[in-house]
Amino acid sequence: LTASPPTAADYNSWKNADMYGVWLNDKHVSNNELDKYNSGDFKLASVSRLLKAARINKKYKYQVNLMTNAYFEKYNKEMMENPPQITIQYYRRG
Repeated sequence: LTASPPTAADYNSWKNADMYGVWLNDKHVSNNELDKYNSGDFKLASVSRLLKAARINKKYKYQVNLMTNAYFEKYNKEMMENPPQITIQYYRRG
């Protein structure tokens, strides 16, 4: 993965539980958990909009995925040592 840290403004906006659901190091956490950190504590941040079906029983509209600096380094090291196996299948028409 390539590092993509959040800006301070984006980071502060993600504390809004009505708009964002937060995943920290691959675990869903309360938005209040962000108060324990600052934007510089994260090496990777990504935001995705939830489609209508994914928003059932959720008040937030976006999912934020964050990796702390240490988690990001560990994740990248593990991926380099054990890359995922990708299988490609080709289908012929006709």
